[in-house]
Amino acid sequence: LTIFDHLSTSPEKSINAIVNQTLSVTGSKCAIYARLNEQNLRLALSVATEINARFPKTIRANGQICYEVSMNGHEMPVAFEDLRATPYFKRDFLVRRFRFKSYLGCPVRMRGKSVGSLFVMDIRKRLFASYEKRTIAALAKAIALEEERKTIQEALDKRVACEKMLVDISRRAISVEEVNGLLDWCVRRMGKTLDIDGIFVWHYDQKTDTLSNVSEWLVRNCPRHRERFQSIPASNFPWIMRALRRNKIINYQNIEEMPQDKERKLIRMIGIKSILIIPLFVRSAFYGAIGFEAYRNKRTWLEDDIYILRIVSQIISKSIENVQFERALEMANSELERRIISQTAKLRAATRQLKTKQVELQDSRLELEKLNTALLETNKALLVFARNAKKSREDIKRNIGCALRERIIPIVEELLSGELPPGVRAELDIMHMYLQDLVKGYPKGREFSSIFTPVQARVAAMVKNGLRNQDIAEELGVSVETVKSHRRNIRQKLKIRNEKINLRSFLECKWREIE
Repeated sequence: LTIFDHLSTSPEKSINAIVNQTLSVTGSKCAIYARLNEQNLRLALSVATEINARFPKTIRANGQICYEVSMNGHEMPVAFEDLRATPYFKRDFLVRRFRFKSYLGCPVRMRGKSVGSLFVMDIRKRLFASYEKRTIAALAKAIALEEERKTIQEALDKRVACEKMLVDISRRAISVEEVNGLLDWCVRRMGKTLDIDGIFVWHYDQKTDTLSNVSEWLVRNCPRHRERFQSIPASNFPWIMRALRRNKIINYQNIEEMPQDKERKLIRMIGIKSILIIPLFVRSAFYGAIGFEAYRNKRTWLEDDIYILRIVSQIISKSIENVQFERALEMANSELERRIISQTAKLRAATRQLKTKQVELQDSRLELEKLNTALLETNKALLVFARNAKKSREDIKRNIGCALRERIIPIVEELLSGELPPGVRAELDIMHMYLQDLVKGYPKGREFSSIFTPVQARVAAMVKNGLRNQDIAEELGVSVETVKSHRRNIRQKLKIRNEKINLRSFLECKWREIE
């Protein structure tokens, strides 16, 4: 075989070369490599033929010999000498259309499973030799190697694209100023790199316990949800929310495998077939999630894919954290500037007020000095006036005392020396005592002028002059009991505790001491 002379650096070209060599080696009318698409169960055809006809690029897998016999039924080459004796003469699309009568095929297996089938068909009955079977088996293995190389190359290309995506997102996240703009750019960038139908970002509002779609990217003809999915109660997704809050990744190739009926029905209504949700945490607090959706076909996410997307989520989380920190710092700086301006204005106002107060204080000091001088002069004048007033008062007092002593008291004493009714004599006694106090300057120890009330003084004078309780009551116009009460009070104020002491005698003795 000279197959290796026709191989290329491109796996696709090498596979086409192998198909052509298969046609040449087997001498058949048609050689085909049918590659299986597991998601939609269709076969992509690479055809080498001598028939002047147009072959389809893809066909349905069910009913085809290469799928039902070579790929699902056997691991070794399978040959049919006469297809007319098999049900595939009517069921197989290619056989039915081009009237093929013989078939030799071998599955192309990679990593333990069939990924396609290499087969040849002829328009005549044909018995395939054993060497032809070994040849097609070897060629099928060569295609398997090219498929492996293609898979590895695609994985490498995908890895390079993902790493470039990581670099671009990291660069973008460094200089971000607005969170929603960053999220929109990131989902667009991931959508261009990843073979996915839709990407969405949910934000969780802890105050209202709601979820809102803040950013999304979708391929053409896929439904959009951003406007509808705002402020959705988080209680609609209890199982998903518990898992995300625990920093768990939700990954389902088939949403029918999700454990919760309510959440599964809601996601099914949107049209999602496969879903991957990665939580977002900002400053150790649950912020939301990034979701990746498959609407057209089911999607399996490999560990490497999840690892890269996990890194993307961490970059986005850190960027959001930085934006929040910068925003808080800007607010703190603004508040600090506002306070500095406010305090500066207050300080300037206080300085102006202090200067005004200092001027007022200086003026007040001058006024106080003037007032103090005036007060000193007034004080001197008052001292002179007080001395003159005191001298005048003493002169007046001396003149009054002289007049009382020389004119009034002699008259009262003359009246007392004559015959008088007891009541009148008592009144004169009181008057004589008061006049003596005035003349002598109210000396201390004058019981009648200091300790008795006017009524008690009159009662005491009447008792001293021998009036009985009944007489005193008539003179004063009060009851006898009132007079007795006055007598008790007089004895109490004179500190006469012995009932045997005669009040009249005591008063006469005290009266003589006063005179």
